[in-house]
Amino acid sequence: MRYPHLFEPIRLNQVLLRNRIVSTAHAEVYAEGGNPTERYIRYYEEKAKGGVGLAICGGSSPVSRDSPWSWWSSINLAKNSVIEPLAKLADTMHKHGAKLMIQATHMGRRNAWHGFDWPHLVSPSGIREPVHRGNAKTIEIEEIRRIVADYGRAAKRSKTPGWMASKSLPRTSSWSTSSGARA
Repeated sequence: MRYPHLFEPIRLNQVLLRNRIVSTAHAEVYAEGGNPTERYIRYYEEKAKGGVGLAICGGSSPVSRDSPWSWWSSINLAKNSVIEPLAKLADTMHKHGAKLMIQATHMGRRNAWHGFDWPHLVSPSGIREPVHRGNAKTIEIEEIRRIVADYGRAAKRSKTPGWMASKSLPRTSSWSTSSGARA
């Protein structure tokens, strides 16, 4: 066999995976209202039935109110209503022997405003994001503190047995005008 260890179990910290087959995070677009739907759960259940050891769900699941989610139908980790559906998703995966991780993020300026319930995009320098064309304001210390606290609250919401957190901090290519350091 060319990859002899592929089907062997592997331990990640305190979690034992049945094999080394991983489904990486991506935008499934099956969430509604920021919560996993039955379709979302069935989508991941099929991966578990197929033998995946670890599935990383919720590609770019926002942790904060000012990190939009609805235009790409993502899981919204900024609200409590996500707790029960996430637990159901985890239970479904565990039933088939697979583990689950969620990608939690704050999109920073890497987004666009579409009129939903959030105030504005934030970034280290306020420079416009070239792909999504979002205009961001320069982030303030209070907003940094709030976003850090939002990560903590999002981690608590997704803390069900077998879940692991994958924190994805926003990448930027902007320059900070306040300190002169590249962000």
